Amino acid sequence: MPPIPIPPLTISIILQYILPPSHLSQPLPSHLVSNSLLNRHHFLNISPNDPAEYLCWPSANRERAVELLENLNTRRDGEEHTEYEVRYTSDVESTYAHVRLEEHLRIIFQWNTDDGWKYHDTTLMPFPPRSRESLQEVLADATAKSPQVEKPLPKLSFRTSEAGETEDDEYWNAYDAQEDDDNHPEHEAQPLTEESGEDAYWAQYASIQGPHPLLYHHT
Repeated sequence: MPPIPIPPLTISIILQYILPPSHLSQPLPSHLVSNSLLNRHHFLNISPNDPAEYLCWPSANRERAVELLENLNTRRDGEEHTEYEVRYTSDVESTYAHVRLEEHLRIIFQWNTDDGWKYHDTTLMPFPPRSRESLQEVLADATAKSPQVEKPLPKLSFRTSEAGETEDDEYWNAYDAQEDDDNHPEHEAQPLTEESGEDAYWAQYASIQGPHPLLYHHT
């Protein structure tokens, strides 16, 4: 399922769980949390008793972000907020919604293709430099910048002859035979007897060195 703009209700629901962060005692419902953050909690054995570790990815500003989140609850207790300023970012792997909660604070949601937006992080403003209000523009840019997948070369298909050899085999067999003929143009070799072999040797010797003396006898 492609990403859709984040509904205000999704933001309000997660705020009900994380405000105030000092009151966190139970893990957030898993269906509200991004898979990557759930894995971080699991493999690092992170407890909600440490809100900065539990709600934020490692950064130099996460303690300050949680402090602002705590103050946000104190100032807005009992108020209803249904509209949020949102910016989106996307890359080849993930799409994020950055929700501004106050001047210096934002929370981040990650899109899950199976069931929508999931809480992912709490951090400071500003919005990322390349974030945009339009989700569709962000997705289009991410698609345009994604590496192109090279199309595989078409497979060669060869018909098989009745003898079981492909046309390709027949071609290369004929080529090899022709090459052998070019390199070795002599006639087909005849089996040599001991006598014929010796005669051939001396005949070759004579053509180069002259007649061998042993071939001539005085009468």
